[in-house]
Amino acid sequence: MLASVVAPLLTESVINEMTCVGSLLIIGLALNMLKITDLKIMNYAPAAFIPIIFGLFY
Repeated sequence: MLASVVAPLLTESVINEMTCVGSLLIIGLALNMLKITDLKIMNYAPAAFIPIIFGLFY
């Protein structure tokens, strides 16, 4: 329902940055599953939306 509002904000660079953040979250989750680290991944989940905010000023 909000696609028409968010669409102008999602430039190619913002989408690439969101993909990068998402990939880092998946790596962190994998490290948790392998018992290598004890990261609280859900505390980092809002970071996926930070590139949208940076995209407004860049």
